[in-house]
Amino acid sequence: MKTLSYKGGILRHKRIQWGIKLFFLIGYLFSEFITEGKSYYHEFESLVLISVLILGTFYCNYLCPYGIISEIFEKFGKLILGKNRSKIQIPEKYDSKLRHVKYIFGIFFLGMFIWGNVDYLGDHGEMYFSNPISTVYLIVKMTLGISILSFFFDRFFCRYLCYQKVWYNIIEQISPTKIIRSNKSCTSCNLCNKSCPMNVPVSQLATIRAKKDCISCYDCVKVCPPKFGAMNLVFFRKAVNPLKFIIWSSVVYFILSWAWVIFGIENLI
Repeated sequence: MKTLSYKGGILRHKRIQWGIKLFFLIGYLFSEFITEGKSYYHEFESLVLISVLILGTFYCNYLCPYGIISEIFEKFGKLILGKNRSKIQIPEKYDSKLRHVKYIFGIFFLGMFIWGNVDYLGDHGEMYFSNPISTVYLIVKMTLGISILSFFFDRFFCRYLCYQKVWYNIIEQISPTKIIRSNKSCTSCNLCNKSCPMNVPVSQLATIRAKKDCISCYDCVKVCPPKFGAMNLVFFRKAVNPLKFIIWSSVVYFILSWAWVIFGIENLI
């Protein structure tokens, strides 16, 4: 496979990326736009699962409203706490154990869908309020996971609490989208490790997949020195420019989300 290098770093266009994130976040928060009597809501679970299958966990970092909100709280934390925030770290031995918590939630919610007569593809409000445990989970998710704790820790909700990430990790294994690290070109500078908000040991992996909790922010590709080109985003075995991939994936997802609304696809599945 041909290795691509990107002059100046591929993800320097932060304004474009945040423009995409805020566009989808606003669409989520103010989703009562009516089209032929139907409300627009881009977080259709069937569409999300399809996107994970094809685009990997791109949805997690760029389109998921909870991930975006938690990242905003991270920004506030870094702004207010400054360098002191980096000193507040969960020890690695606890971090690895805490990541298993989301798998416990994943099993619980899977049981709800199988035996509790709860529709995962349906109204999430009904799902969360269907029993006391899922209601408490929602409260913890909204008050602690994506807000307070994200102020102090990067991607706290994504790392430890998101039960959907468990399923995305499994589905993403057969996705044609992945990040490849060339051991031959790698200089072991560890910039990729330091840039990862999910604390994935990028420099130790040949393929960076969701099973290692990657959320496809592509920051590891950004910081990799262009002259070496050790990190590449690959789509159907072809190295692609991540920024263009982000833009086109967002456009296609937006168009498909409206197709879900107009044709009522979610109700047909």
